[in-house]
Amino acid sequence: MNNESLKYNKKREKILNRALIDIANHGFNKKMLHIAAKNCNVSEGELGRLFPEGIFELKQYFFNEIDIKMLKKIDTLDYSNIRIRDKIYNGVIIRLDLFKKNKKSIKHIFAPGIRVQWINFAIFFKISSISIHTCRTGILKICAHCVTHF
Repeated sequence: MNNESLKYNKKREKILNRALIDIANHGFNKKMLHIAAKNCNVSEGELGRLFPEGIFELKQYFFNEIDIKMLKKIDTLDYSNIRIRDKIYNGVIIRLDLFKKNKKSIKHIFAPGIRVQWINFAIFFKISSISIHTCRTGILKICAHCVTHF
């Protein structure tokens, strides 16, 4: 990675980290993104270069970062003698743990109409078990069985 793209990625990461703080106060909207950029000393023009599609691109960047962290953590584990369902279960738990670090901000990112509603419940409740299965259409269904509130 060259020096310019390294600076670009560091600025995007800095804005994301600040946005995760500001989302709790301002909601997940364009105004919050501009406040986060202002707090990071990033001009509006530079913000347009870093996130041309605004909050939608910020959301995509957030989930990509979660995916990268999840895969790094999964790569450190030894899965040689584990059943496939246990591998999936561990992957889901790792992802939920990463989401839990930003649980106050996540509820704003998961806007109404989100298809993965199970995450919203699993973040705010302790999980007693998660059942994972594939339905007839091949879509992965994940059900979190929650017992107590944090």
